Amino acid sequence: LANGDNGGLAGNYSLADTTGLNATITPKALTIGAPTGITKTYDGSDAVTNVTMGTLSGFVGDETVTAGITSGTYGDKNAGSNKSVTVNYSLTDGTGGGKAANYSLASSSVTTGAITPKALTITGTTVSGKTYDGTTDASVTAGTLSGLVGTEKLGVTAAGTFSSKDAGARTVTAAYTLANGDNGGLAGNYSLADT
Repeated sequence: LANGDNGGLAGNYSLADTTGLNATITPKALTIGAPTGITKTYDGSDAVTNVTMGTLSGFVGDETVTAGITSGTYGDKNAGSNKSVTVNYSLTDGTGGGKAANYSLASSSVTTGAITPKALTITGTTVSGKTYDGTTDASVTAGTLSGLVGTEKLGVTAAGTFSSKDAGARTVTAAYTLANGDNGGLAGNYSLADT
């Protein structure tokens, strides 16, 4: 109580404390830096498998809590760079008396990541000899691909080049081209080195 007007003196009165009043303490919102290092090799799924957490900030005093990634998904499963990625977070108790329940963090953030093409191998490629014709063109038949994800299939063709146009035993370089195939096989999700 405090002195008031018209001769009101606080010392002339008493007032009992009251209980049962209710109000809410809301968790303090934290911020987190964007996650980084989101990249993987094509595996046929949109799941994030590799990510480096951003830094949490906004704690009270010396308290800390820990953020964890519960899940993450790419916008789609196909290979590419600068792909939209959603990362989902959770909080757990930390140090200095930091309790997860006293803080909040947006449940997810959107950033970008990359899915790199999966490298394939090929076996059984053959090359045909020819009669001298003044060119280095070689006739090559592509072999069998291995390393595809699940039941996906691709087409493959090959173009060949002799190391010299002149007659004799020559080395042939085969340059491969992948083509979309069956069961969802997309050429852009794979790579194949020339031989």
